[in-house]
Amino acid sequence: MAAEDILDPESCGPESCGPESCGPDVYPFPTTLPFAPGSEVAGTVDALGAGVAGPPAGTPGFALVGGNGSTGYARYAAADATQVIPIPPGLSNDEAATIVVAGTTAMLSLTEVGQLAPGETVLIEGAGGGVGGYAVQIAKLRGATVIAAASTPNRRDAALALDADHVVDYTARGWTE
Repeated sequence: MAAEDILDPESCGPESCGPESCGPDVYPFPTTLPFAPGSEVAGTVDALGAGVAGPPAGTPGFALVGGNGSTGYARYAAADATQVIPIPPGLSNDEAATIVVAGTTAMLSLTEVGQLAPGETVLIEGAGGGVGGYAVQIAKLRGATVIAAASTPNRRDAALALDADHVVDYTARGWTE
C-alpha cells in the first residue's frame, strides 16, 4: 500500500476473524504467524502517510485493512487512504465496521447474483447474522417481501426488528412446508 491512513480501531467486524483464520492454514488467506485477524475496522484516523491525501487525523472512518484479511484487531491498522470512508453522523463504529464485508456481501448477493426485483419474495437464511441482517434490510429497501430464516427466537426477533415480513425457524422439522 503506497498511500496509507493509520486507523486506531475501535470496532472490528467479525467476518474474517474466526478461529480458522488464526493458524498457519490457507483459509481464508494464507496466514503467517504472528497474525492479527480482522479485515474490516472502524475507528479514528490517527495519522496519514507522508504526502497522503485522505481523511485527516481525528476523522472517524471505516475501511478494509490488511492485504490478507488481517490487522483489524491490532493496536493500529493501515488502510489504503482512498478506501477510508468517513463515518456519517448517526452511524456507530460497530455498525460501520460491518458494512465493508457483510454489507457488501449482502448487496452483491441480492443485486448482482440474485438480481432481486421489486415485488419478488426472497428467503434469507441466517437472517439474524451479519450478512443476513444486511440482506433483510437491502431486500426490503428494494421492495421485496422477506421471509427470514433464523435458528433462535432472538435471531428471529432481530430479523423482525429489521422489517422482515415473515420469520421461520429453519431448525424445526418441516419448516419448508
